[in-house]
Amino acid sequence: MKIQWPRVCFVCHIPLDVDFQYTRDDEEKLFDEFLEFFPTPPNFHYNVSAKRRFNDGKFHPLCAWCFDNHRKIWINPSMVRDREIGKIKFAHPSPKGTTRAELETYLTNMKAYFAARRRHGDVYF
Repeated sequence: MKIQWPRVCFVCHIPLDVDFQYTRDDEEKLFDEFLEFFPTPPNFHYNVSAKRRFNDGKFHPLCAWCFDNHRKIWINPSMVRDREIGKIKFAHPSPKGTTRAELETYLTNMKAYFAARRRHGDVYF
């Protein structure tokens, strides 16, 4: 089983358009069984790509959450002052979609399930 993604989100750096590819014949059947026992992460639907133009004039890929919620920050002089003295900080938004670490954990669980099913055959446990 191979997992690949062609791009990452420009703002929160999560993988976009994740694609599962089967390398063996039985993996498609085992993947369907795995989805019945362990459903996909609930925030996996945010990993769909969309494009938006930024200040540099280029279109950049964004995840669905960043596309819906990424807006210019309204700044007034008191906010600039507070930022300069360190009272407030403008940080990147926390990713709402499935991150690389969560995707690696999901893949590790999937590989363990595949190995157990191949070892025990058609016996459900």
